[in-house]
Amino acid sequence: MLTWCKPKHGIGIGGTYVQTTEHLLFGRKGTLKAQKRIDTTWFEHKRLSHSEKPDMFRKMIVDVSGDLPRIELFARQHFDGWDCWGDEV
Repeated sequence: MLTWCKPKHGIGIGGTYVQTTEHLLFGRKGTLKAQKRIDTTWFEHKRLSHSEKPDMFRKMIVDVSGDLPRIELFARQHFDGWDCWGDEV
């Protein structure tokens, strides 16, 4: 699980907690020999439009997985080299 840390925004759901993190699940089928080592699982990046993930996460996943097939679930748009699944694609 990768954690995207975002700056504060608004008063939060119900006014109790302000959502400042979003999680991305990285999974694999079978074994994966990492092409690159990433020394953390949390990353700071500004907020984008609703549900839009920073491109840095896709690049990082390509860097560690090489030419293997990949899919983004709940995608909002298509990306070269990825299968994309979601209501807005």
